[in-house]
Amino acid sequence: MVPPRLPRPDLLVTLTGGLEIAGAIGLLIPALSRWAAAGLALLMIGMFPANVSAARRQVAQGDPLGQRTFFQAGYVGAATLVVL
Repeated sequence: MVPPRLPRPDLLVTLTGGLEIAGAIGLLIPALSRWAAAGLALLMIGMFPANVSAARRQVAQGDPLGQRTFFQAGYVGAATLVVL
């Protein structure tokens, strides 16, 4: 899913996966949950261009861009509600 213009897709996938795991663990710790949710929301926003690229190149799981955008907005909204 990493856009071809970005270097080291293997490293980027590993890095973002590690951040997702750290965020998920952070959500389970009450003192960190707001920070984790904010970090996850920013991560999802930052990764959205890769989702657009993958949908356009048809290399993702076959989700059309509109459906992918709808769900991404819902996930960012849910994370934002935790922050508030």
